[in-house]
Amino acid sequence: MRTHVTLASTLALALIAAPSVAADPEPAPPERTNTAEKREARILPRAGGWTADTAASRAKDTSFDVAAKRAAIEAAAAKADQALLQFMPRLAGTARYTRLSSITPPGGFTMVSALGPDGRPVPPGPVAPGSTLVAAGFRFPVVLDNWLFQASLTVPLSDYLFRASPALTAASRGEDAARLERIATEAKVKADAKVAFYDWVKALGQREVLAQQLEVAGERKRDAEALFKVGKASKADVLAADAALAQGKLAEDQAEELVGLAEAQLRALTQAPDTERIGLGEDVTVPLPPLPVDLAALRQEAVASRPDLRALGASEEALVKSARAVRASQLPRLDAFGDLIHSNPNQRYQPAVKKFHTTWDVGLQVTWSPNDAFSGRAQGAELEANAAKLRAERSRARDAVMVEVTRAALAVRTADASVESTSLGIAAATEAHRVRRELYRAGQATGVELSDAEASLFRAKLSAVAARIDQRVSRVRLDHATGRDTK
Repeated sequence: MRTHVTLASTLALALIAAPSVAADPEPAPPERTNTAEKREARILPRAGGWTADTAASRAKDTSFDVAAKRAAIEAAAAKADQALLQFMPRLAGTARYTRLSSITPPGGFTMVSALGPDGRPVPPGPVAPGSTLVAAGFRFPVVLDNWLFQASLTVPLSDYLFRASPALTAASRGEDAARLERIATEAKVKADAKVAFYDWVKALGQREVLAQQLEVAGERKRDAEALFKVGKASKADVLAADAALAQGKLAEDQAEELVGLAEAQLRALTQAPDTERIGLGEDVTVPLPPLPVDLAALRQEAVASRPDLRALGASEEALVKSARAVRASQLPRLDAFGDLIHSNPNQRYQPAVKKFHTTWDVGLQVTWSPNDAFSGRAQGAELEANAAKLRAERSRARDAVMVEVTRAALAVRTADASVESTSLGIAAATEAHRVRRELYRAGQATGVELSDAEASLFRAKLSAVAARIDQRVSRVRLDHATGRDTK
């Protein structure tokens, strides 16, 4: 887009610098009146038109990049929740029914029991004299239908000591990084939309300059033909006027194409449909007050405020903490566990009884795997290497921000100086136009000369508008470079 703007500016300057042919000393009435004022009104704000803030707001609301960053925040938040749940005591429940195949139980066992004189079994203990010993057969029962209801609780004690804190910090910093990236993306989208809006406004102004110059070229051609008929101009003068007119038509077509491209870029950034009319609603003719520039302070502000730099720092810290959490897997793992079992038959009861019984157990378990130790060491090394890579990228990004701030600060100084310079140009063009008008009224200037004075005044005004647009663009870029547009 910037290439097209430079091309249109070059064409406009070429037309401005084109030499005028000799003018008839006899005054001739101008063919247009108040043309400059009418054209100037076409770049003045209207009610309901767009402003730079309008473009920025619509771009932020419709940007696909911003939508992707918002989804990334949700993903990071879900990952943080997963990290928290990972260290919660694990509660699990099991319900199971098992049908066993029928088997022939082992051979019967013979048990001896004592009966008292009354024929009743004697209680456990020494057998009294005179008791009767009776041999009784016995078989273990086989229960084919097995029911199990079990609740288990596992508490990762060692994780609380070595893994929980770094893992939770890593997840939190990852979520912070995603949020900062979304803020940075929104700021960039809004800044790009504002610049695109001002490029479109500048293209409108350049189109009006070139269209007005085409009218001047047409007047020069008619004047050259009239002078050639009375022998006061040569055929070369007429051909030069024809060439200037043709060049003006080409420049106008290119300027129209430039406006179309600038508007297409603005619509693409804001997702404005082709059926929606985009009008100018911001008064870009009003200069902004000069902005004091302290380059050292601006650089410090950018380092402290830029969300993209802060996002890289948060991501780096998240990787460092993740590496620490992963390396903890090299240590033995200690878990506390407990089970509540309600089953039929319950294995704790022997011989098996076809009946539900409830039992429980608690304990501590230490586990260690050399595979996990080597794997954790390798994963930790990978994460630390990625953290070092991010650290280098953050340093490189910081240097790029320093250059961006310097460029933006110098652009602000240049834009403020340009506003002052074009203001002086308007004063000079206004005075020249006043003098030429008085000469015309006195019969000492031609209508073409008066038209040239009007064109010079109009070009001076548009140059001033362009300077004020550049002033606004420089402010937008400085705000973005320092991170002020995220506060």
